[in-house]
Amino acid sequence: AVIAPSGLVGNWCEDLALVTDDWNVVPITTQTVKEWGLERIQDLLANSPSNTIFVIGISFLTSTSGHFTADVGGARVQIMAQLEFLKRFGFNYCILDESHKAKGRQSLTHRAIKKMFLQTSMKYKRLATGTLVPDRVSDVVGQAALFTPGIFGDGSNIQDAARTQDDELTRDAADAFNKAVTVMKARFGNYATLATYKRKEWAFMLPTPIETFLTFEIGDESIAPGASLHEQAY
Repeated sequence: AVIAPSGLVGNWCEDLALVTDDWNVVPITTQTVKEWGLERIQDLLANSPSNTIFVIGISFLTSTSGHFTADVGGARVQIMAQLEFLKRFGFNYCILDESHKAKGRQSLTHRAIKKMFLQTSMKYKRLATGTLVPDRVSDVVGQAALFTPGIFGDGSNIQDAARTQDDELTRDAADAFNKAVTVMKARFGNYATLATYKRKEWAFMLPTPIETFLTFEIGDESIAPGASLHEQAY
């Protein structure tokens, strides 16, 4: 599954159709559910072949429609209807596009996506963003928590010394910032592999990218190149 801002779901579907051979791409958004009906979406999820990619809009995932509160062991727990609906189908691979939109650990977006990521069937989780640090160094803490809170804890050990480019850093603030960067590199490097396409202005604070090149035997030229890449790669 791919989770993306609702405005990008169409882009994902179009691009995947261009680069994948004989793969099915199904959008799940508030609009498609309204047009197709939840029963048809459920049928697609339950009976789709293994070469199907579902692209889920964040607005659908976080919609408060149908939410209710339940008493679990004496504690009041909010049940997210759309999230529980999707979890029933046991996705095992999930990519979050524009992951910086889930940086706020108390936000509904963060909580919903984290529950998707932490379900027992989920084996592979990926974050994709061109803006990993949109405002401050601690923005990484919330995104890392989507995998596990063990990377940075509650973030209290990260000195939030970020400044805008026009601000001047005092010596103390600069020292705190450099210390935060060191902690970020060490912690993040133990849990994640960073893959980059272009170096961003904030890339200095992340672990060194690990670039892996997979080679494939094309074989018979009459066979369309790339027809079995997914099977060989995964």
